[in-house]
Amino acid sequence: MSISDMQSNSSLEKIANSTQSADVLRVLAKDRIDLNDFAILLSEAADLHLEAIAQEASVVTRRHFGNSIMLFTPLYISNYCSNECVYCSYSRHNSIRRAQLSFEQIAAEADAIASTGLRHLLVLTGEAPDITSFDYIRESLSHLSSSFASVSIEMYPMTQNNYATLACEGLADGVTVYQETYNADLYRKLHGRGPKADYEFRLDAPARAAAAGMHAVTIGPLLGLDDFHREALATALHLDALIKEFPATEFSVAFPRMRPQAGDFQPAHIVSDREYVRIVSAFRLLFPFVGITMSTREPAAIRDGMMKIAVTKVSAGVSTAVGGHAIENIGDTQFEISDGRSVDEMRIAIERVGLCPVWVDWDTKRMTGS
Repeated sequence: MSISDMQSNSSLEKIANSTQSADVLRVLAKDRIDLNDFAILLSEAADLHLEAIAQEASVVTRRHFGNSIMLFTPLYISNYCSNECVYCSYSRHNSIRRAQLSFEQIAAEADAIASTGLRHLLVLTGEAPDITSFDYIRESLSHLSSSFASVSIEMYPMTQNNYATLACEGLADGVTVYQETYNADLYRKLHGRGPKADYEFRLDAPARAAAAGMHAVTIGPLLGLDDFHREALATALHLDALIKEFPATEFSVAFPRMRPQAGDFQPAHIVSDREYVRIVSAFRLLFPFVGITMSTREPAAIRDGMMKIAVTKVSAGVSTAVGGHAIENIGDTQFEISDGRSVDEMRIAIERVGLCPVWVDWDTKRMTGS
């Protein structure tokens, strides 16, 4: 994100801080909103009109995504990490059980997950390139790709060449990279040592993934680290720039909130449920075509409600430990989940709110002919 983008963010913050109730009603009367309108919807004045904002977001979501909700699950294959992130269980200064799955264990996990009907997988690791090497990742994905229609990765930021290798070999078609916080000064305080300390390299990772030919890219902040107005505005600027530069890429956004984890870190900026709904609903109105993902960090009631409003992709049958599907958890969790429903329970919940679970949204092998 450029200096001019940061200046734009400051201007948008001023709009949010000076918003009146009439400004919110004016925005809600528009067919399409812009970044200035988005800032208005994030304002405290907009809380008085939260129901109207959510209802409008629901209309827009159904218009562009129908009644579909895509299902996926994460698979943690390693929790070794070289970083010192003060808010993360995986931080190398935390005394947790560290583990990395063997290729045989990965294949067993793949079989167990596939048996539930899931065909979209998100593969995660800690950030320890010396242990969880690119060659290990490449080989791991080769044991997974044949069992799933789509495999995405949430790992340490890679070079464009590495992303291109995974995409061209049909091993991965999606990348998720959370910036955590867009506040560069705060970012450097929170990430004291390790490869993650490089703010700019992480910030540019989504663009490298898109340029490398990844079909789907997901970004977002970790809510709780800084003021949510600033984080949401910066995320919108980042996403807007990516969409303009890579119009053929399928971009999504997610807004994970802090959850209990190892260590004594306490978030300084708690995001309430009402604020959370406002953020997600406002994003839907600004980006009608962009997917919105919600993980099991959020409780079942919030997830069920947000599926009706703006969310288009949810996880199910989740373990945030290393393993946990075919084999016992052999490494400690990254965070405590709030929604522990199984895949079948999640399917029922989706249908109960009048929506349709989608098992295959994108099939890399069919699209590439591999």
